[in-house]
Amino acid sequence: MDNVPSSTRNNTISVRSFLKAAASATTLGAAIVSYMNEEQTRNIEDTLQKHQEQIEMLEEIVAGELHVDESKYLEELKAALQKAKDEANEEKRKLYASYLTACCHPENKEKSNRRIFLDLVEKVDFNGIRILKELKTHFSGRKSYDYFIPLFNDELSKDDIIILLDYLTSYRLIEICTKEEIESFYARLGRVGTRRPSNLSFYKRTVLGDALYQFISKGII
Repeated sequence: MDNVPSSTRNNTISVRSFLKAAASATTLGAAIVSYMNEEQTRNIEDTLQKHQEQIEMLEEIVAGELHVDESKYLEELKAALQKAKDEANEEKRKLYASYLTACCHPENKEKSNRRIFLDLVEKVDFNGIRILKELKTHFSGRKSYDYFIPLFNDELSKDDIIILLDYLTSYRLIEICTKEEIESFYARLGRVGTRRPSNLSFYKRTVLGDALYQFISKGII
């Protein structure tokens, strides 16, 4: 890794220059992950390629070159690639790449819970992230499981969505809205006589779920 350019200022590196300076994704992966078979090598190459493409797009969005702390970035690379190397699903590898890209976003630089977010990324997929995207941290009046059926273009059945909501609830990323929250919502709208929906059908992001979404959304380009 000696050929990777590094800035003497605050021990930071340019992410794009770092990735391009490595001889290949295989070389970079081998330097980070001690042992890889052929399939694991392909998975790492794919994850790094996706990460590099996302970095190039992110730099266009933030209008500048991205710099990160070298030691922290290498730790995050190692942790994410250790998980990605055994991931057969391409969409999930893309999510690991998005995690790495989110780590490089200027708004996420000071976040100290990134390893927690990586553990959560291992447990969810893009469908779970899409659910988090649609929810707020409070009851919004319409986010029941029926709402999500057209969102997924019938790719998921009603039962699939209910199971996914229960799964996200089990990891405390979302939670069921309380009756009081629903009553307060309709009171603010002035709908005193409106028939209330069952509170068992409506969900909101938890503090943890909101933090995960706010973090990972910065890397989904």
